[in-house]
Amino acid sequence: VERRGIDYIPQEYRRLVRDYVGWLMSQRKVLSGQQLRRGHARRSVVRHLVSLRAFMRYLIQKKLMPDSPLWKKGSSAMQTLIPKIPDRIPDVLSMKVALRLVTAPESTNGYYTGSDLGLRVRDTALLELIYAGGLRASEVTSLETSDIDLASRTVRVKGKGNKERQVRIGRPACDALSTYIQNARLLLVGPT
Repeated sequence: VERRGIDYIPQEYRRLVRDYVGWLMSQRKVLSGQQLRRGHARRSVVRHLVSLRAFMRYLIQKKLMPDSPLWKKGSSAMQTLIPKIPDRIPDVLSMKVALRLVTAPESTNGYYTGSDLGLRVRDTALLELIYAGGLRASEVTSLETSDIDLASRTVRVKGKGNKERQVRIGRPACDALSTYIQNARLLLVGPT
């Protein structure tokens, strides 16, 4: 690279990344979603390339490497190099597993002590809410009591990207939330 000059560097990086991706995809037998004994799954290839891109951006930021459009955010050249990953649909919980999950705080032997009634009620309400509303743990932990409307059985949730949405919840989740708000919350948080 030194002999050909600074203008040659971005082309060389592009070639190196293309060769690396080519090697991973052909020699290491990358298949969609499958992993062979000696190969890499498509997700692994993507993870390696994303790590490589982050490292290159770090080197550019520290002025240890000249800037190149290939490593910029949203670079179309990089997007063509990174293989597409099909969206995975999450597995659905069976009724038995879901019931075990939401009743876990009531049935755990030895985890909660007698003085942990408030925690047990809170955890039951959280699990009911997560399951009933299909909420992420981060969404549930950022809820305020003002976001919960037990009368209309809805919860106002701030999700990814700070997007707000209304989520309907069922009777068991409402009952668990009501029990928590009326009885246990005061024990855990104190007067507000």
